Amino acid sequence: MTREEAEWADSIFKKFPNRNGILLSHDYIVPSTNPDGRGAGFSAPDGSMLYKTVVEKNSNVFLILAGHEHGVGTNVKPKVGQVGKGVVELLADYQFYTVSADRLGLTEIGGYNPTDQLQFGASFFRLLQFDVERAELTVDTCSPLLNDFGATEFERTTWCCRSISPPARRASRPTRWRSTSPPGSPTAPPTWL
Repeated sequence: MTREEAEWADSIFKKFPNRNGILLSHDYIVPSTNPDGRGAGFSAPDGSMLYKTVVEKNSNVFLILAGHEHGVGTNVKPKVGQVGKGVVELLADYQFYTVSADRLGLTEIGGYNPTDQLQFGASFFRLLQFDVERAELTVDTCSPLLNDFGATEFERTTWCCRSISPPARRASRPTRWRSTSPPGSPTAPPTWL
């Protein structure tokens, strides 16, 4: 991303200050090394520049969605910028997730053995649900192909969560944030439920 592109995004959020803003970026944060996905750092060079140029300067930006880096990252920042608004940063990229040829029904196609691990993401994606009246965001990870709501991420690492969950609880459940301000308020700091 160029500085000019970031400044363009900044101008769009400034043009609509009374609307809730979601920033989508190909490359914003890197995967976390923590089992719960928290504490993801900025990617270089885009992440820090976007944060300083767009996120900090626009109180209406409350959610940043990113990909590119293979893995998961989550940051909940309750006080960002001069007005101290809340921001949630999410990274989800499952393209290196592996699934057995047998589970995919590909044992008779292309000569795959049932235990061959195929790397193609298994069609996992994030489903974001907004409850405006309750000022909540729920995030689920699912794969219609596998009929599975449990992307355990890279099974050969420390990930054991079916979806991102707060620290100390690694059960399969959606991630939820709640705002302490009225719905539609751009200064609502997010908190974990």
